[in-house]
Amino acid sequence: MLALLLLQPAVLLQRCPAHSIAQPSVPSAACRGGDSIGCTGQWGRRAALAATVLGTLGYAPSARAATGLSRDEISAKLSRVPVFVVTNSKNDPYLTEIDAAGRRSGFFYIGPREALATLQEVRTVDPAASLSVVSLDSIWFDIPHTTAEAVEALATAPQPKAGTSTDVKLFSLVPLADEVERAAALQLAAQRPALAAGSLPLFYDPSLLLQVDGFQQRPYFFRAQDLNTTWAQANAGQEGAPTVRVTDVPELVLRLSRGDADGEPMPLLVAASEAAAVVDRMQRAPEQGEGAGRAPARAARELSPEEKLERLAVAAPFGGKKGGTSWLPFLP
Repeated sequence: MLALLLLQPAVLLQRCPAHSIAQPSVPSAACRGGDSIGCTGQWGRRAALAATVLGTLGYAPSARAATGLSRDEISAKLSRVPVFVVTNSKNDPYLTEIDAAGRRSGFFYIGPREALATLQEVRTVDPAASLSVVSLDSIWFDIPHTTAEAVEALATAPQPKAGTSTDVKLFSLVPLADEVERAAALQLAAQRPALAAGSLPLFYDPSLLLQVDGFQQRPYFFRAQDLNTTWAQANAGQEGAPTVRVTDVPELVLRLSRGDADGEPMPLLVAASEAAAVVDRMQRAPEQGEGAGRAPARAARELSPEEKLERLAVAAPFGGKKGGTSWLPFLP
């Protein structure tokens, strides 16, 4: 059963003591190692949002893991990543897939664009369908992590009578498709084993560290381009490119739990920049008079995918509330 955090914009995007949303920061060559580091530009803002304010829940990371992180400590790491799911008018997640045996399943999405595409399809049969967002930690310990695990879970998990369910064992995590291809190509070129099918790939440079929450941490990016841009900002004026390495979320979590990362900088999961931007807009919408059940005025021009998501974003409770916790839906 679900045990989800109550995610409201102010909770999902808490301000870190050393950083503000108005003036986010990522490392620059001039100020590496400082507590407050400034970079400008549209992507710099998004990267900083993902790296410094998504889901800061009070866990103070140490420079190294002693004997492996606890589940709560791992959850604090995962809580920085938002995931999206399509829900009905009661905010129950949709099971959008059905196999040859008639078993239903559904998806949680790392990318808002992919989630929006599914939402648009579902709305052809249910105009009241909406998007909801939760933090990755709230589903991680119950949801299958690979395609093989999803197949096994679907074969054994009880099937609901309706086309929705709050049993996350019936769902799979959908990685960013282009990043799956990129990770496969990088692993092949480096003659390293391919990642498990369906896992969430991560990209990192062992030499790149970010000063976040007062600690130097190694960022792991869901988008390789976000790594490239952050590296360029951190090494402004220098030639070269990041030394890109690939892992995935299941492997990183396993290493942290076993203490295999002893002596290494603590990891920092960096959500895809577009996902961080969507959640940032959710936080700013009420301040701009666009939340609390009131949709913003229609624009005459064509909206970007992120702007379409922004116009769906208002806070509302999850209808299938469990133990005082809830989803945060995006409603029209």
